[in-house]
Parts: sequence; C-alpha cells; structure tokens
Amino acid sequence: MDFAQALAADELWGWPVEVLDRLFALRSQAGAGSLSIEQWREHDAALRVGMPDVDLEEVAEFQTDWLVNGSDLDAPLTGRLTALSSPPPTDEKLWAELATIAAALTDRQTSQKMRYAYRKRRSRAAGWLTRPGGGLDRFAVVGDRAISGS
Repeated sequence: MDFAQALAADELWGWPVEVLDRLFALRSQAGAGSLSIEQWREHDAALRVGMPDVDLEEVAEFQTDWLVNGSDLDAPLTGRLTALSSPPPTDEKLWAELATIAAALTDRQTSQKMRYAYRKRRSRAAGWLTRPGGGLDRFAVVGDRAISGS
C-alpha cells in the first residue's frame, strides 16, 4: 500500500477507518485525562473484537516510512496507524515507560523541551499506575522523585 492509497482508503489492513478513528479518539481522551485507563482498555478491547489480525511489524514499517516521508503529518492517517499498532498499555508497559523516562530525565543531553514532555508523560503513566485499585500507593517512589510530586 502506498501513501495515496492509505490516505484515501476506507480500510487499513482490513480495519474500517471509522473503527481506527474511534480507537484514536479513545487514546486522545485517555491522554487528556478525560477517560480512565480502565475505560480506555475496556472500550478499546470492545472495538478490536472481530477485527482481523495484522502484522504489527508491517504496520510499524509503514508508519515509520510515513513519518519520515509523508507529506502531511497532521493527516488522520497518523492517528489511524497509531491506533492500529498501539493498543492501551498494560501496567507492565507503563512500568517500562517510567523506567525509560527516568533514564531520559537523568541524561544531561536531554533538552529542556524534551524534559517537559517526559515529565508530562511520567505524570500520566504514574497516575494510571496509582489509580484506585491499581495496587500502588500514590506516594511510591520512581527514581529519586515521588510520583505524586512530579
């Protein structure tokens, strides 16, 4: 599939673009804090039922190629590819993300702009991990800083 086909397609890898748009909307709502991680996971899973399996490596290659060579990165295609290739994170993936963020924040080469973005991501991931019933005290420590004090 080339970019022009993907931009005009009603389906990507057998998935209706309407479903992909709804999945991306859920991701955006969860990222903005208007949807809990549990709600995101539940609604996302319901939309994925009955959808065909996809080769995630193929989708990731196409997505990388699109990000590098695409002409309009604001097009809905970017969100659709993200939704297709990235379901909501598990708690284990959130922990891995926190570890990656902690490493980036301790790296002196990380720019101030990136530090801000990493702190925002850390706050969101920590909030999801410290949700009621999430099994983690909100005053748990990640790295050298309290999650709640990020």
